[in-house]
Amino acid sequence: MNKKKRILIKLLVCLSVIVFAVLYFISPRQIIKRTVMRYERDFTIPVFCRQVRFEYDIKTGSYCGKFEISKRQADKILEKLNYLYDRSYVYFWKKKIMEDKYAQILDSTILNSTIIWNLLLESEDTGEILHNRKDIKSEGLFEESWLTEADAEILAIYNIYADKYLNYTLYQYDGKERDSFVTVYKNKQNKYYISIKHVVYTELEDWGGPNLKWNKNT
Repeated sequence: MNKKKRILIKLLVCLSVIVFAVLYFISPRQIIKRTVMRYERDFTIPVFCRQVRFEYDIKTGSYCGKFEISKRQADKILEKLNYLYDRSYVYFWKKKIMEDKYAQILDSTILNSTIIWNLLLESEDTGEILHNRKDIKSEGLFEESWLTEADAEILAIYNIYADKYLNYTLYQYDGKERDSFVTVYKNKQNKYYISIKHVVYTELEDWGGPNLKWNKNT
């Protein structure tokens, strides 16, 4: 093999590595990992799942994605989301991150900067007892009708604040506040899906958030 061929092979290998790295960086799994839990980066979709649809706005950073997963993957995702919610709840209340001295700075006293609400939990009239809402209507939950299906069983829906909550700045990299809505559901064919809607807060204000009407009220 002459010198020119060796150089050409090396160039092709380097180009292949660069292309792979770029494709990996812009893959849905990595985009979700960098955005939903921006500070911790410990949540994303499974490596092996079927992408149903993924729409990404490179200008705003907003995106919507839907992925088919197995029951085992769904169980692991639900376990992970419950853990993240519990972790957020503990640090929200126990560490009092909403106090003024912690509100505008991220330091070692705050292990978890991401605030998570479980939208399936509804408080009783007293405001102290929580019960699980199992009768949320899946149809029309989002503006993008393809994110959830009609007559599906909603297993989880979480609102995740990775950048800001109310007037309190958490971890922002460009001064924009973004929210994520992570939904896990099972359709009538017993297939499991995870859908993620990630929006800039100005878009969220225009949209108004998920339509959380109960089936019994509609």
